Amino acid sequence: MRLVNLLTLTFILTYLSKLTGIRGAPERGKRTIKGVYPLCPHGCTSCSAVNGCVTCRPKMFMLLQRNGMRQTGVCVHACPNGYYGVRTRSLSQCHRCKIENCDSCFNRHYCTSCRAPYIAYRGQCLESCPNGLHYANYSKECLESIDCMVGPWGSWGTCMKKEQTCGYKYGTESRSREILQLPINGVPCQALLESRKCRMKRRHCNTDLLSNSSEPSEEKSKDHIGKKRKRKNKNKKRKRKRGRDDRFKCRRRQRREKERREREQRRRRERAERRRRKQFLREREQSLKSVWQNTTNTFNSTMYIPRPTT
Repeated sequence: MRLVNLLTLTFILTYLSKLTGIRGAPERGKRTIKGVYPLCPHGCTSCSAVNGCVTCRPKMFMLLQRNGMRQTGVCVHACPNGYYGVRTRSLSQCHRCKIENCDSCFNRHYCTSCRAPYIAYRGQCLESCPNGLHYANYSKECLESIDCMVGPWGSWGTCMKKEQTCGYKYGTESRSREILQLPINGVPCQALLESRKCRMKRRHCNTDLLSNSSEPSEEKSKDHIGKKRKRKNKNKKRKRKRGRDDRFKCRRRQRREKERREREQRRRRERAERRRRKQFLREREQSLKSVWQNTTNTFNSTMYIPRPTT
């Protein structure tokens, strides 16, 4: 009797569970899909409709994004702020930084930058620097107290002498640097200004620059225009004469080049003629020698020579 009651109770419970809890659930089947985009999101090698990316491509990190009570996987090239990456052979993942008020971290227990107004010091986020240290605005770190820290040198200025940039052969140029940290104990700062000798680009100045007048008079301007016009006409005549000389030199050079080519061709023809003459004489001499040799051989073979009598 008890066995029958237990069987009926289990049957009723399974029926109620099917009606209430599992009626709207999808049927369990093949949930993971293997493939690249567009089957899966960018960077995924396998994914599912429920969990998102399951595995990522090499050199990419798996990041779990929370949406309500569900977490979905996303493949990223670099971990966002507040996460650090851990690479393994099977799967590289992004883990959340465990340090409070940390903006970016190197690993689980070392923070590299903190949220404002906290200060990063030795991997931790502090409200203020420890004793004996001060907050450096130029590096955003807690450093030891140093008297008068200066920055790098700037670029060299204009070469000048007596507040003029022309009229002299040599002048001086200077450069400066800024103070990053003011002196605390009254120690004087290092040199903030440096000068050296330099050569000016413009040796000669105009009359207006030498007179140091911002608005030159009308007479000076007329004289300057007249001198400039004369200089221009003189340069034109010089260029014209130089052009005539250049044309004459060019024609003379062309004529000399033509004569040189003709002489070279004449020499080549004479050399070729001498070679042909020598070859002809050599062949003629060889033919005469061969004829003479043939005639002597035939004469010796046909001539009768009597034998001496004993």
